[in-house]
Amino acid sequence: AASLVPKPVEPIPPLSATWPQPIPAAPVSTAPKLSTVRDQWIEEGKAKDWSPKTGDNRVTLVDRFIALAGDRPIDTYAKADARHFKEVLSSLPASWWQVKALQKLTIEEASRKAKADGLTPMSITNVNKHTNCLYSLMAWAAKHYDEIERNPFDGMRVEKKASARSERDSFTLDDLKRIFAAPIYRGCKSEAQWAKPGAVVLRNSPRYWVPLIALFSGARLTEILQFYRDDIVTVDGVLCFRISADKEDQRVKTASSQRLIPVHEELLKLGFAEFVATKPGRLFDTVELAPDGYYSTAFSKQFSTFLRATGVKRPKLSFHSFRHSFEDACRA
Repeated sequence: AASLVPKPVEPIPPLSATWPQPIPAAPVSTAPKLSTVRDQWIEEGKAKDWSPKTGDNRVTLVDRFIALAGDRPIDTYAKADARHFKEVLSSLPASWWQVKALQKLTIEEASRKAKADGLTPMSITNVNKHTNCLYSLMAWAAKHYDEIERNPFDGMRVEKKASARSERDSFTLDDLKRIFAAPIYRGCKSEAQWAKPGAVVLRNSPRYWVPLIALFSGARLTEILQFYRDDIVTVDGVLCFRISADKEDQRVKTASSQRLIPVHEELLKLGFAEFVATKPGRLFDTVELAPDGYYSTAFSKQFSTFLRATGVKRPKLSFHSFRHSFEDACRA
């Protein structure tokens, strides 16, 4: 009897239950990629008063973020990307690309290895240099593109207790006595053997004059090394350094850095005017222009070697310490 009772018809399941549900397509961003915005930002900055070195440095900093987070439309970056970038940087040593064990690694791999190996991480200042650059780029993008609603790098700056001034020390009086009692000033073997006592005083060498000018003017190393003879001018009867960017190989940090500085009487007593008279073009023409467009690149390394030879070298001392010493003297 049961076999004679017709079975009820089973309902046909809807297609949605038997076929995979379609995944909604992610909205396609129409915003330009970060690399495109970077180039626009750099171009505008150079048209104002950025030096080529400043522009190149900012390209490098942005490219490190792109290497980590990818070159994506500018409206697709989030706080997580910025936070991850800061965390990666905080484990990397200064100039990590020169560390042999890290050279062939990606930035993220290098960060992990540096942390595992216990390498000293870069300074807070260096981390902030990267995040500030990306913040400025994103702020510029927000002014030029509707797609940017918030800056992912807002609030990523690492707060530090120390002031910017504390990162570099002034030379003490004892430091200065050691520097200017070195064989370069008292007598050395030769230009090549400047650390060995002898009978030669290098009065025609940048090794002799550049530190002295820095001590008595407060000028930056880059500014001093790019002096030409016609940058030493007489104004109202006073011999002056004219710091400018009039020539193709001259750079200034900002537009306001162009200025006049009187030549100190101690430099005149040492024969600076006579030295200038022997130079038809650049005063320090033996210092060559580096690939980055600056004369200071190689000289700063030479000066660090000089400080070690005189026993003055300490972590917070560099050529820029002359500028701090000059400021201290002016305050005093």
